[in-house]
Amino acid sequence: MMVTNPNIDSVFPQFIVSEMPVGFAGLLIAAIFAAAMSTLSSNINSSAAVLTSDFYQTIFPKSTFSSQLKMARWSGLLCGLLGMGMALMLATWNIASLWDQFNTFLGLLTSGMGALFILGIFFPRVGAGAALVGVITGLFLLLIIKEHTPLSFLLYGFIGVSVSILIAWLSSFLLPNKKEIKGYTWKGMQKE
Repeated sequence: MMVTNPNIDSVFPQFIVSEMPVGFAGLLIAAIFAAAMSTLSSNINSSAAVLTSDFYQTIFPKSTFSSQLKMARWSGLLCGLLGMGMALMLATWNIASLWDQFNTFLGLLTSGMGALFILGIFFPRVGAGAALVGVITGLFLLLIIKEHTPLSFLLYGFIGVSVSILIAWLSSFLLPNKKEIKGYTWKGMQKE
């Protein structure tokens, strides 16, 4: 059977429906749903734990265990509702491929985080101010590239990390690191 649906995201579901035996197709769809539910529950619980331990406990250091548990439950519910809302919003967008959109989003947002890790380990000269300048500049440049060039989204991560590191290193000459960071970078690690 020849399928002529131009939607790239529907290739695998169409393959399941048209080419697999009935029982096996149902089993495969159930496995996909189970994997998706497992991933979603892990993400929701992790987000709730981060919001509770990193933010709520910092803002309210004398909070009781029961209030922290209540906060974790409410933040888990909020994260789940936020995720559902974003999924419904994405369903209404006119995008060619959800996978391409996801990778574009990932390249735009995580390149700065990757640059921060590399800067923290390999560039002791770069302080927080210079790193912030580098990451913001890298993100700004990526947004310009996304909107005004036909460059592939596959290069966003590399460009973002490279530009962020370069600008942060150059900014470190104007905003030098004033903290003692001995033992935290690759130069300070001792051999065992």
